[in-house]
Amino acid sequence: MPSLPHSELSARDDASTLQRWGLPAIVSVLLLALWLVLVFAATFQKQRLNDDSQQDLALLNHLVAQHVTTLFRDVESDLRVIDHWLQANPRIDPRTDTRFALLVEEMLRESRGLLNLSMVSADGLMFSIPAPAGKPIADVSDRPYFRMQLGNGERKLFIGDPTQSRSSNKWYIPISWRLESPVGGINVVLASIQLDLLTALHESMRLKPGGSITLIRLDGTSLSRTPYVQSLIGKDFSGTPSFSSEYGTRQSGAFVSEGGVIDGVPCIISYERLEDFPVTVLVTQALADIYATYYQRRNVIFAMAAVLTLAVVAFTLLLHRSQRALRLAKDELQQLEATDSLTGVTSRRAFLERAEREFARARRYDRPAAVLVLDLDHFKDVNDTHGHEVGDEVLRRCAAAWNDVLREQDLFGRIGGEEFCAVLPETVLGAALQAAERLRLAVAQLKFAGANGVFGVTVSIGVALVSPGDERLVQTQARADRALYQAKELGRDRVETLEEPRLIADSGVTAA
Repeated sequence: MPSLPHSELSARDDASTLQRWGLPAIVSVLLLALWLVLVFAATFQKQRLNDDSQQDLALLNHLVAQHVTTLFRDVESDLRVIDHWLQANPRIDPRTDTRFALLVEEMLRESRGLLNLSMVSADGLMFSIPAPAGKPIADVSDRPYFRMQLGNGERKLFIGDPTQSRSSNKWYIPISWRLESPVGGINVVLASIQLDLLTALHESMRLKPGGSITLIRLDGTSLSRTPYVQSLIGKDFSGTPSFSSEYGTRQSGAFVSEGGVIDGVPCIISYERLEDFPVTVLVTQALADIYATYYQRRNVIFAMAAVLTLAVVAFTLLLHRSQRALRLAKDELQQLEATDSLTGVTSRRAFLERAEREFARARRYDRPAAVLVLDLDHFKDVNDTHGHEVGDEVLRRCAAAWNDVLREQDLFGRIGGEEFCAVLPETVLGAALQAAERLRLAVAQLKFAGANGVFGVTVSIGVALVSPGDERLVQTQARADRALYQAKELGRDRVETLEEPRLIADSGVTAA
């Protein structure tokens, strides 16, 4: 039997070897490739988890910072409003004046119990508002938040160290403001952020179980920490390395701390400094919380390759859902902040922000604009006679009626209990007074069902124009406020302005 050529034998040997080792080789290559992919994917996944956690943490940090900024802005606004009100009523005794007490009561109601407002005399005696029998509740002459307001230097908001109340023993963050001029012996007004309520609010926002939210003043003093740890309240972190390299010198950022900064727990820390206040918000997430799921999934992935796809899909869906939930929460929070919950019109803070922008536009392009301040007459009598529910209905219907009268480009918002404000772009004095008269008539035509039958309400309106000399909206608004007070003094249910006289056809419209 003739032998096969050497080349054919070699081909058969090659085919046999291929048949014998081909599938194992392919499987081996595929398995090797799979394990290489798995190892690469595991490494990549860990880094991605770290990056995504930093992004999510930064988003949460921004939401908390926005909330805290809103809180401080509301506090500053309340203290400035109190100052303005007291300067406008210099002969009252703030300790016992009922109108002043109602103003403060409305501010406290809007804060949902988070704030407490009090006042301090020139000699350091603290009074509640109102002060029963005019008696002080504590001597705070040694408190830094009072001593910082002594003298005649620049008036500015001072955020003090966390302090334990001498009357209630509760901890709070004091924020003080020196009055432009003492009224009734009162020199300083004080807003106290209740630390237990602030901590409870942040508890619902922090990343559980090991995450934390901390407020630190720019000098390194801890103002608040959630979860609450007494030893960390008021602690000075200015000597820590991360303070000098990160959150003590930079506006925002994130870093990994193997030993922790606040409580020694390895974590990722995101920080953001508030835009207008000397406070930095630190939000942390423990590394153990971040990587716990990763280690579990990695073990499952290495045991069964099919789980890899399911784990990635689950993780992506979970991440997408988390980000979507955060976005929705942020949108909802912004909507809530921009809308007055009772009347549905623009809230105080949102109105003032938009009004400032319109004021700046009018100044920049030398365009006319008017500011109208509206205040319902004898509104306290409405609440006292017919109840707060009827009073709320009056506010809602009046706001709706004014919204119907105003133009689409006009800005309108509620800035106090029964006080509203409108900014009318591209509006000269005559047109502004006519618009104000239409607003007055719109309310005069409304009828309400009360405890003693049907009744009506009236409104007094002050009008002011944006002047070339006005550097801030508050200056124009102050003139409108003075015109409003004049309308009140002249009998109410009228429109007044302090601008130069003009002949206005509508009845009830006058110019001082």
